[in-house]
Amino acid sequence: MKDYLVRGIVESKNCRVFACQTTNLLEEARAKHGLWPTASAALGRVMSATLMMAAMNKNNEKMTITINGGGPIGTILATTHSDGKIKAFVANPEVHYTYNDTGKLAVGVAVGKEGSLQVIKDMGLKEPFVGTVPLQSGEIGDDFSYYFMASEQIPSVVSVGVLVNDTNEILSSGGFIIQLLPNATDEDIQFIEERMKDFPPVSALIHEGKTPEDILKVIFEDVEISLRYSNGDDVTDNVTINTYSLKYYLSNGIGLVLEMDSETLKKVNDRGLVLNIKCNDGKAYADAVVNLYDGE
Repeated sequence: MKDYLVRGIVESKNCRVFACQTTNLLEEARAKHGLWPTASAALGRVMSATLMMAAMNKNNEKMTITINGGGPIGTILATTHSDGKIKAFVANPEVHYTYNDTGKLAVGVAVGKEGSLQVIKDMGLKEPFVGTVPLQSGEIGDDFSYYFMASEQIPSVVSVGVLVNDTNEILSSGGFIIQLLPNATDEDIQFIEERMKDFPPVSALIHEGKTPEDILKVIFEDVEISLRYSNGDDVTDNVTINTYSLKYYLSNGIGLVLEMDSETLKKVNDRGLVLNIKCNDGKAYADAVVNLYDGE
């Protein structure tokens, strides 16, 4: 299955949602960096969270995530220009721990929690935005949830996971984020909390063949997917196709391909332009930063 990311909204529960699959991306990183299983899990969780976080930005801004909890894995760093492309590494790739009681990969042990998660956003202003919070568990998902609440005052659920087989190959990687909107009610919060109780690991759901959309629909039956970033020659659902092409890169050559007529193309031939994507029913669903090419 191809790697891709979706974002959407659940009007009935006053929240916005993001979900992604990054299995192929992480397998390539594992092979290139010689990652051991727990290092793969840590890096995969950080990359998934970073890509979804970058999808929240409307501008082509550079964002850098740095995590260091004092554990044996050392520093984990991921950087993206919010264009879907990502670079990431761990200081020590040869790390492998498991929990004795469950046998699961002990990411929290490898990362540690005596340190911080730092987010730097370069929005083209005089000084970049810097947000730093103490690590809560080193398991990555909990730490990003705490960052959103403490630094951006957005109550969030962040679930990221990686499944590795006995030969160290990546079976699945991805995650989802749920963020409450300002008009969320106590009932909305209670609903989400109940849905998250005993919710299956996201890595297991992806390994079973569930897509990012499927995972979100397990939680919210009425979720509306507003934009799907895919790869290959596919286009996002219901986008009007004409003549010329634009590509939105998700990661390492993965990109959303859109097409438009020549007159419109002349108006948008600056790189990094923010476009309002409209589907066949006329509704404007989302803004996306795209890189232009001539379709050849």
